[in-house]
Amino acid sequence: MQIMNKIFLDNLPSSPGVYKMLDIDKNIIYVGKAGNLKKRVSSYFMKSNHSVKNQRLIEKIRDIDYQITSNEQDALLLENNLIKEYKPKYNILLRDDKSYPYIYMNKNHENPGFKFFRGKPSKNGQLFGPYTHVVNVRKILSILQKTFLVRLCEDSYYKSRSKPCLQYQIKRCSAPCVGLVNKNDYKKSVESATMFLKGETLSLFNKLEKEMSLASSTKNYEMAAKYRDNIKLIRDITSHYSIFPEDKSIDFVLCLKSETKIFVDINIIRNGINMGCKNFTFNKIDHSDINETLTSFFKQYYLTHVPPNLIISKDKILDKSNIESVINKKFKQKSKILNRIDKKYVEFLNISQTNIKNRSLKNTKKENNSLDNINTQLNIHSKFVLCFDVSHISGSSTVGSAIYFDSEGFIKANYRKYNIKNSKKSDDYGALKEMIKRRLLRTDNYTDEHILIIVDGGKGQITQARNIIKDLGCKNIFIIGIHKGLNRLTKHDRILNNNNIDISNDINKEAFTLIQLIRDEAHRFAILNQRKRHNKLMFNSKLDGIPGIGDERKKTIINHFGGIQGVLRASIRELKTIDGISEKLATTIYTSIHK
Repeated sequence: MQIMNKIFLDNLPSSPGVYKMLDIDKNIIYVGKAGNLKKRVSSYFMKSNHSVKNQRLIEKIRDIDYQITSNEQDALLLENNLIKEYKPKYNILLRDDKSYPYIYMNKNHENPGFKFFRGKPSKNGQLFGPYTHVVNVRKILSILQKTFLVRLCEDSYYKSRSKPCLQYQIKRCSAPCVGLVNKNDYKKSVESATMFLKGETLSLFNKLEKEMSLASSTKNYEMAAKYRDNIKLIRDITSHYSIFPEDKSIDFVLCLKSETKIFVDINIIRNGINMGCKNFTFNKIDHSDINETLTSFFKQYYLTHVPPNLIISKDKILDKSNIESVINKKFKQKSKILNRIDKKYVEFLNISQTNIKNRSLKNTKKENNSLDNINTQLNIHSKFVLCFDVSHISGSSTVGSAIYFDSEGFIKANYRKYNIKNSKKSDDYGALKEMIKRRLLRTDNYTDEHILIIVDGGKGQITQARNIIKDLGCKNIFIIGIHKGLNRLTKHDRILNNNNIDISNDINKEAFTLIQLIRDEAHRFAILNQRKRHNKLMFNSKLDGIPGIGDERKKTIINHFGGIQGVLRASIRELKTIDGISEKLATTIYTSIHK
């Protein structure tokens, strides 16, 4: 590049600032910030081991403008503003940059109402959220109406009322507009609704229980019954998502790189409540480095969205201290970005990791590495793929999985899991034959249908699959096996065909990668179900040995917490809320299941 001669680079200032790279038409194609403009800009032309994105960028640069700033934090802010204004081709761009939906309350109104809100915060109001989906906001507003009888109408509508509206008639509002509710009682309802939205459920339960007792002591049994019903309703609602301490607001940011994409998920926790997940996808061709992609993403996202006090990312953020400094200055709060994972969040992170992997799998059907490509490479005409895997722990709790893949990608509705019944302990061959037989017998027209079967293994597994298919009289089923090679590394995987011949070098990379992906999905599904079964057996055996816990009570405990994992997460305080469970018995249960 002629314009980037040594004189130009030598004369660049060593100050912090922003640089803009321009193409032949003077269009801004990249904006970056630097603590030292001279070092940063020069690095583009002094190095040779650039990423694919940077190589393409450098080829198109014809001029560079720069702007000095007083410090690196100001440079970061300016960089973000320029990216939003010019939308350069080689910068990460957040396409879905509209603000999140919130629930808004005008706290200065004599009888505050709640409503859907999106936009810049108002000084007169209080915001609850953010929520990732509009439908969640609508549902929560409906709960506020039914439970607390607070108004959802606009202030202008409120002022114009001379008699109560339909919401009062159907018992969804207490009609503060026309004075049908005492101002103090309505204030209590607003306080309860606010506590509910903040996730302060324990404090809310204590408050409602005191008010229920007070109403009962004054023989206002109708009001006491109302408080009782509200407590039950709120307990039912919050039991599904109160998995974090009430005072915790956290963003868990996960990043995953596939063959062609980089996926970023933000899992949002506010005041202990899981608000959902926001998804972003970037082309890997343009942004191959996860750390650079995530750093650029952080700078744009958290300068336009109010951050929580804690942001956790498993991947390294390159400009962490500056990003923290800028967002804390802008939003006047103390937010921290962490790369280490606290043990208490591991389970939630594992679930979130599964979600982002599933999103990557779903994206597979849109890529070129499709079923058609596999059919072409194997010279077959299969309509769908069945992949089988067996999993056990030292021969016990044996389960199998059969996953389904067709031209639409992974179809989870057609996944099947099997508790192996008729095979001996540690007999993987027998388990595989049992699974294939049971799955095919449940498949329409299985004797004539064109199916590709993938088994996790080599010659032995292929032979067993071939024998059972022959016994069933199937005519158009093709079998391949994929097994681990040297040191069990993925890069050494080998693929064998129907006749146990190694065809690894005869198929293209896309088909090979997709077969590996299908095998890994079958393995994941088998491991997941094997662990569930093993944990269930272990859990039941632990409960069986506790004095005072019979079959009925065991069933009650599991149902109360919605399953085994819920019981394992339960504290002694939560266990003793079950009818018939004393504090002593709750302590015994907790100690036994956590040995």
